[in-house]
Amino acid sequence: MSTYFIHKFKYGDHKIIIENGFISRKSTSSVVINMNNTIILVNIMCKKKKNKDNFFPLTIQYQEKAYSAGKIPGNFFRREGKSSENEILISRLIDRSIRPLFSNDYSYEIQIVATLISLNPEVNPDIVAIIGVSSALGISGISFKNTIGASKVGIIDNKYVLNPKISDMKKSNLDLILTSTKDSILMIESGSNILDEEKILESIKFLYEKQKILIDNINIFIKKVNKCHLFLHDYKIKDLYLLNIVKKMCEKLFIKTYLTKKKKDFYNTIKMIKKKSTKKLLNQLKEYNENEIKYVINKIEKKTLRKMILKNKLRVDNRKINTVRKLNMGINFIPNTHGSSFFTRGKTQSIVTITLGTSRDSQNQDELYGEKISNSFIFHYNFPSYAVGEIGILGAPKRREIGHGRLARKSFLYLIPKLENFPYTIRVVSEITESDGSSSMASVCGASLALMDAGVPIKHTVSGISMGLIKNKNKYVVLTDITGYEDYIGDIDFKSSGTINGITSLQMDVKNKGINLKILKIIFKKSRKARIYVISCMKRIIGQHRKNISKNAPHICKLEIDPKKIKDVIGKGGSVIKKITEMTDSQIDIENNGTIMISASNNKKTKEAIDYIKKITTDIIVNNVYCGIISKIVNFGIFVKIDDTEKEGLVHISHISDKRINNINDYLSVGQKIYTKVLEVDRTGRIRLSIKEAKKENLLNKIKLPN
Repeated sequence: MSTYFIHKFKYGDHKIIIENGFISRKSTSSVVINMNNTIILVNIMCKKKKNKDNFFPLTIQYQEKAYSAGKIPGNFFRREGKSSENEILISRLIDRSIRPLFSNDYSYEIQIVATLISLNPEVNPDIVAIIGVSSALGISGISFKNTIGASKVGIIDNKYVLNPKISDMKKSNLDLILTSTKDSILMIESGSNILDEEKILESIKFLYEKQKILIDNINIFIKKVNKCHLFLHDYKIKDLYLLNIVKKMCEKLFIKTYLTKKKKDFYNTIKMIKKKSTKKLLNQLKEYNENEIKYVINKIEKKTLRKMILKNKLRVDNRKINTVRKLNMGINFIPNTHGSSFFTRGKTQSIVTITLGTSRDSQNQDELYGEKISNSFIFHYNFPSYAVGEIGILGAPKRREIGHGRLARKSFLYLIPKLENFPYTIRVVSEITESDGSSSMASVCGASLALMDAGVPIKHTVSGISMGLIKNKNKYVVLTDITGYEDYIGDIDFKSSGTINGITSLQMDVKNKGINLKILKIIFKKSRKARIYVISCMKRIIGQHRKNISKNAPHICKLEIDPKKIKDVIGKGGSVIKKITEMTDSQIDIENNGTIMISASNNKKTKEAIDYIKKITTDIIVNNVYCGIISKIVNFGIFVKIDDTEKEGLVHISHISDKRINNINDYLSVGQKIYTKVLEVDRTGRIRLSIKEAKKENLLNKIKLPN
């Protein structure tokens, strides 16, 4: 019988319970993590046999079960299907938090599955999942370097709030997630309302200190379980002989390539050195396989070039460490879109398009937690294989594309106008046509230009920059605007976007044990300088949004009417609204509060629709005289359609003339224009009219037609 372990503790306003020993006992390790009744089951499986290809096969899957919120899935099959964007994003958060703490030589296959089985709608599962995975790794016996903590911070009423409620986050100017060990910061993900660097750094420091309490409690749980290490996890080079041979063969070649002033073919030269060296060593050293040789060559390559950059403060493409690559950009790139741009930085290029639609085009999001919302700002990021010169299969967006799209979207969340001020659904699409590092930040810059080109009233120009770090013990170099190769050999990937006044989104991933606050402060300072430089270049192309939207975009107008008159606009069986849309070639959406949104291909058509609706909803005033047209004659009277109102009233036969009338058709005909006076409008809206009373009025002075 398995032993049962449990640990309870308080973390901020939340009570956390970690359990092990009674569920999923065949897994390498498992825990049930409970944070105020948001409960996640974490299972870890690790193969005992090492992967021969010498790479780390780590798979992380976070999944949400509808039963956790007392719901049945809304699809045809009534069961959970492919991962939602939210599940993918949380899976990425877990991956980015834990991957740096595995040994670089680790090659055992690991699968981590985190399953949401109970949901408190006020407790976001993202933090709970990371804490659960950290706890499960700690008791797994896997060689995981350190215990990690995870927390979220918001700024509500100008105060930092630890792990705020989901409902409270609507009032927050910051949404920042941090993961760290006791000694260093591992991962940052944030969106903010143009907060300056100091404010963001303070929030990071706030979480970093708070998380030490969490890490201490996870360690208490790990000690209670007290599992011994199950596997030998470090990939061992058979002996130093291979390392020395590779170093002797390749190190000088790598240095020579780095020192060459004309580095146009740097990447091709490095590839050629590695290819030839691998082939030569395979012929010389029969006792080693290709994977072992490639592994050691890559190790020497990284070590050598990192050392040269630290020593010379000069990069592989001859740039100085604080320099941004050459920029080239433009707008109105694709004529038939509603807004477009291209943004090129070095060998990274993004083409961005804007499409404006109506409220019907918004994206309905029905997540397990939080309110059902309609998303009117959509950001899609596409990364085809040809962007890196490869052949690949085109299909559904991958995790990386979804993650980069969400990061770029965060850059504009606080800047996009509200629907009541700009009644359009906005779709941004970034097509990456070339990539050599920082394509997500190129998407941000391109999107800012394209939004302004489309006439979307964003208040500030937004740019994004990616920073890198080369660190060896106490020596380090911060690199501005990193390339793909610098990302490959470097220690961090730090992406920040924002305006001249502050940051709107932030993402940091590390590849070593983490960084401290001192280095982070330097990175913030240098990234701000680079970000402002890029903005200054962007403003030369377009400094503010166009005053008018594109002629290709639908023109939308808003009209407010009395909610009681909605039925008049719709008509019996929708006859009236159908007539208006057909006559004006427009689209009309009516809300319960009386707000009417009218969209058409041009302003003339929207104005026609507005005028028509105003006629229908204009009040008929008792005792006023109106001009009208006879629409129908019956035995007991006539029906008159009142001009400019689209309303119809009855003139009883007794109110046609002072004389007795036997046959109305002897005096009046359908289509005839007449004046009538309003006698009564009853509660149901029926109108009683009189011709003979209208005749008594001085028509030149008394006739009142609607505005």
